[in-house]
Amino acid sequence: MWQKLRKSYPPQLELIALLVLVFTVYWVIANYDFLSETIPTHFNFQGIPDKWGSKNEILVFPIMGAFLYIVLTTLNIILAVAKDLRKYINLPPKRKAVLSDAKVEELRIFLNRSLFALKVVTQGLVAYLLFMSIEVAQGKVGDLGQWWLMFLLAILMIIGYLLWKSYRLTAGPG
Repeated sequence: MWQKLRKSYPPQLELIALLVLVFTVYWVIANYDFLSETIPTHFNFQGIPDKWGSKNEILVFPIMGAFLYIVLTTLNIILAVAKDLRKYINLPPKRKAVLSDAKVEELRIFLNRSLFALKVVTQGLVAYLLFMSIEVAQGKVGDLGQWWLMFLLAILMIIGYLLWKSYRLTAGPG
């Protein structure tokens, strides 16, 4: 499995997303006792808290981070080890049939790299939102700041590029 994944990116890079997830868990544990009984649970588009809830809701962050990590890693592994990626491609059978093995392999590598990038950026977003939620709850800052928009923009750009290039790779014959 690791040899197949290695074609797309060095598996050691998984440590980036994993370390961000570990940081998220650590940050919750380290700050939980110091939180007030209510914490911000929702922020408006300007990053200002507009809903508050129990401090137990801070546990959503590591759970959400772990869920995203597991889902995206599972997809990476499925794409890496699939014998015939064509059965996972949502295209009309005639278009699938004309895809050369080289194009399918190029698509596999691209999809795995894109999913890895998406995994790292989503883990970063979860960690940032957790960090800033705790900062707001402790009264150190009044809002999320603007960095969450950069993470959101990066996610949208990765998804947009993934869709565009996937279409380009599967659009023409072999």
